[in-house]
Order: sequence, then structure tokens, then C-alpha cells
Amino acid sequence: LCPRGPRLNNTKDQRVGQVYGNDNRLNLLVTSPLPRLKLETTTLPTHLFCGEVKCAVIEATNTGATPLTNLCLATSRPCSLARCDCRRFNRWCTREVVSIVT
Repeated sequence: LCPRGPRLNNTKDQRVGQVYGNDNRLNLLVTSPLPRLKLETTTLPTHLFCGEVKCAVIEATNTGATPLTNLCLATSRPCSLARCDCRRFNRWCTREVVSIVT
């Protein structure tokens, strides 16, 4: 039994014949340890009225073995987010809030 890779259909010879690519299912790629980001929010209500605004703190913690650098928050609705002053929330924050990317 010889496992075959995906069927190739790029050229006419490949479409007419039964040509298969390499089987890479058992080839492993081992990478170095990566950061692991854990996000927690304050308790938010399950329903909000249209236009209602609620404050929530998002706490990001790196639980991985590698330091986390250049953390950005991306959103398609930047009007829904605001940066807080960490001094007001120094109980939760240790550094400045990440940049917001639209």
C-alpha cells in the first residue's frame, strides 16, 4: 500500500493521466515556542439597546513561554472602541493599552 498525495490537474498530461503529488501528511514542521495570548473581559450584559454604551476592560495575558511584542487590536468598527487611561485602571493594567488598527 503506497499512499498518494493530491491529484494534479495543472497540465493536460496531468488531467489525462493519473498523476499525483507528494504525500506530505506525515511530514511535521516543528517551530520554536510561541506566545499564547489569553483574553479576559469584565462581565458584560448579554443584551444592549441600540446606541447603549458599556465600559469593559479587556485584560490580555501572555501565558506562553516566549515574550509577546507588538500587540495590536484590529477592528472593522473603530468607532466602537476607545482607549482608556491606564492610571484609572491601574489595578488591571501594568502598561499602556495596545494600539488600535482599523
